[in-house]
Amino acid sequence: MLHDASPRKPFHPAGRALAALGATLVLVPLTISAQGPPAPPRGVHGLQQHAAHGDPYVLLLAGKSTVTGGSTADVDKARKLRKSDNEELFWFEHGGKEYVIRDAATLQQIKALFEPQQKLANQQDALGEQQARLGSQQATLGAKQVEYGAKQGEIGGKMAKVAAEQAHLAGRGENSATLEAQMQELERQQQELKKPQEDLGRRQKELGQRQEALGKQQEELGRQQEEAAKEAEKQLKSLTGKAVASGLAQEVP
Repeated sequence: MLHDASPRKPFHPAGRALAALGATLVLVPLTISAQGPPAPPRGVHGLQQHAAHGDPYVLLLAGKSTVTGGSTADVDKARKLRKSDNEELFWFEHGGKEYVIRDAATLQQIKALFEPQQKLANQQDALGEQQARLGSQQATLGAKQVEYGAKQGEIGGKMAKVAAEQAHLAGRGENSATLEAQMQELERQQQELKKPQEDLGRRQKELGQRQEALGKQQEELGRQQEEAAKEAEKQLKSLTGKAVASGLAQEVP
């Protein structure tokens, strides 16, 4: 009958079996942010506003660039008024009637109203790209964590099997140096996997913190966007009212 000559503290095979089974559960949890990076806001070619004063409008810039405070149907109405694909104009409703502004100076004033919002949208675009890159890194680390977790599970299964054999021998008042050596080797392998798992978890946590910081910046930019939109709507209402009164806004037949 072989005896364990190891100086380590005696460990009952049944207890080791439980420890081995438990080892399959000792996995560093994935920390991929549940909040994926938001879709980057659209640029001026698709910048959409809410017409706070109730009157829809569409600013058509060169090509297909638009700033809208209305529906897609309103955009279609404005495009039908174009004399060329690159003509810039401003279509809007006022007092239940439709108007169009082609005056260059007035159009320049209107475009200037939306510049602050476009700058904020560009900043949001940049932040969105950073968040997307971080999300990609998080996904890569997450895949590695899953891989390490699978290896831990495989080793844990082997440990449970060895421990079960040890428990069987212990029930007969026997033990096996070979099985003990196998168990020690499996425990060593489990220990080797622990550090890279912890490193991955730490890196995931760092990426999560960076994502959170970018998210707060996005929220602040969103708040600024709302304020800029309200101010633009206020000034736009005044400007279009004057354009109608002066005749610079032509009524659409």
